[in-house]
Amino acid sequence: MSLLIQTSQRKLQPSTPWVSLTIIVICSLITLFYSRGDSAEQLIWLQRWGMYLQPAAPLWPGLLLSAASTIFLHIQWAHLFGNLAFLLVFGWPVEKRLGHFYYLFLFLFSGMLVNLLLFYQQSSFNLAGFLPVIGASGSISAIIGCYLGLFPGGKIGVYLPLGLFPQFTRLPALLVISAWLVLQVIYTLQSTLSSQMAWKIHLSGFAIGIIIALLIRKINR
Repeated sequence: MSLLIQTSQRKLQPSTPWVSLTIIVICSLITLFYSRGDSAEQLIWLQRWGMYLQPAAPLWPGLLLSAASTIFLHIQWAHLFGNLAFLLVFGWPVEKRLGHFYYLFLFLFSGMLVNLLLFYQQSSFNLAGFLPVIGASGSISAIIGCYLGLFPGGKIGVYLPLGLFPQFTRLPALLVISAWLVLQVIYTLQSTLSSQMAWKIHLSGFAIGIIIALLIRKINR
């Protein structure tokens, strides 16, 4: 397995990715508190902050709150670390390009939009009782899409397991992201109906990120 460690782009002002770092801290603390509770306490966390996709939709204020709060909730450390790794690699350059405010807007807007779209898709299929949609995967997939749209010629530093020792190399971001995207499509096609919804979050978020990046490039012409 390769490990993404850095990216290279042009014309980025040096800046600390405060939004990305804050998201990492918040998600890590929430996962820590969640993991320290017993099963009953964890269920309360899920019911209060997760987003249950049920036909009986709550009122809009509560629905919007759930669509936002569930982005920061992870129940497994592996899920969290996977998301944060992609956030560090792709989020840092995107935050530098967009600025802190617009980057935060992208993160929240894309995640909430994907969650709401899935909510009503589930409702249309009358899929009550499914597990809640949680995690920042939709937001981070949007950041990946936005990265590709903003830096189509970017390169990503990776360690490849070649021989006895991992070898460092730089690969085109387009190649790495295309491989990731193909996997999302395969998982979507091979999953059950309930699992498909989770993988569709990745695809929907990625599409939103691409669209936003193209709009940004058009405005900045």
